[in-house]
Amino acid sequence: MYLHEVFDATYSEASWLILASALGAVLWSHPIVHRIDRFGARTVAMFLVAVGPLFTLGLVLRLALAHLAPTDRPRAATRPAS
Repeated sequence: MYLHEVFDATYSEASWLILASALGAVLWSHPIVHRIDRFGARTVAMFLVAVGPLFTLGLVLRLALAHLAPTDRPRAATRPAS
């Protein structure tokens, strides 16, 4: 509901996002265990904390630019403040 109301995503787009997140977790879990065994948990955690925001930055910019671009589908109605 949040993605639909705030980001004007269809329910199909929201479900694809959830499926992609789950698939990413499944595919990533095996390689990350090997890296933790090889380099140590603290080193891998520091690397992920440092590099992780760089990947989410693309998503943030994409969402910001999507709201600036005109769209053919109607915008979702906003809820009245209660």
